[in-house]
Amino acid sequence: MYTGYNRWAEATEAYKRALVLKPQSKHPNLNLGIVLHEAGDTVAGEKVITDALVAHPGDTLLRWNRALLRLSTENFAEGWEDYESRWDGAKELPFTKRPHKQPRWNGTPSECVVLVWAEQGAGDEIIYSDMLNSMIAQQSRIIFECSYRLAALFQRTWPDIVIVPNHKEPHPITKLAAYQIPLASLGRLYRRSVTQFPKVRPWLQTDAKKAAKCKEIIGPGPVIGISWQSKNPKIESLKSIPLKQLAAALKPLGAKLLELQYGDTSDVRLALKWEDGIDLYHVVNLDMFENMDGLAALIQ
Repeated sequence: MYTGYNRWAEATEAYKRALVLKPQSKHPNLNLGIVLHEAGDTVAGEKVITDALVAHPGDTLLRWNRALLRLSTENFAEGWEDYESRWDGAKELPFTKRPHKQPRWNGTPSECVVLVWAEQGAGDEIIYSDMLNSMIAQQSRIIFECSYRLAALFQRTWPDIVIVPNHKEPHPITKLAAYQIPLASLGRLYRRSVTQFPKVRPWLQTDAKKAAKCKEIIGPGPVIGISWQSKNPKIESLKSIPLKQLAAALKPLGAKLLELQYGDTSDVRLALKWEDGIDLYHVVNLDMFENMDGLAALIQ
C-alpha cells in the first residue's frame, strides 16, 4: 500500500518489521531492496538483495532486481551478468525465449552468420538496437529478427544486414545462422563500462520523403511532440500524466503541440480544444502503434 503512494519511508519500516519476524524470508528482503532503491539509497538496496542471495542462492527474482539496481548505478559489468537471469524461468518475469536452437554467440568475430533476436517491447528494441552498431563494426554477417512494426525502419538503418520480422514461427532464413544471441545480451559484450557508451547521436534512418511530407503538413515554427499515457497496466501510473496538465505546462512555450500518442484520442483532443483552448495537432491516417516507420518520420 505504501509503495503505491510513493511513501517510501513507511514502506521501508514495514519491510524491516517483516524481516524481524522472518529474517531469512526472500520477499521482504527483495521488497526492502527495491524500496530503498526507489527512495534514493540504491547502495543499501543492492546490499539487502545481495545478502538475501546468500540465503537464497540462484534465486531469479533477487538476481533480476539486483541487475536493475546495478545497471542504474552504472555498474554495467556486474549488472549485465545479473541481467541474464531473465532467462532462468521465473514466472513473474515477462520474458519468453525465441525457439532458436543455435549455440549462444560469445562475441568472437566469425565468418559465420550470427542471429540477433529482439526479446522485449518495441521501445526496448529501439534502445538496445544501438548496440548493433558496435556489433556490425566487428561482425559483418548478421540476421536481426525484430518486431514487424520496426522491420522497415531497421532495414533502412542497417541495409547491409538481413532484417526479418519475429512472427510466431521463425523465418526460414534464421536457420542459416551458426550462432544466436538475444538483443539485450549484447550489453555484456559492448556496454560493460560508461566509456563504451557512444556519444548521444541519432542512429535510426527515417524515410526522408515521409519526414518532408510531415513537415509540410505541420507547417513552420517550433513543435513539441507529446505522448502522455502508457497502456501498460503495471506501470501506467508511473509513466502517464493527464493531457490537460501536460498541455498547460507546455503552453507558455508557444510551440505547436504534436500528438505522438497511440490509440483513439479524439475525445481528449476535443476536450482540450473546447475546455482549454489548446490545439493538439493530429496527423490523420497514421496509426501510431502499427506504423512505427511513419511515426519515426513524424518525429524526425
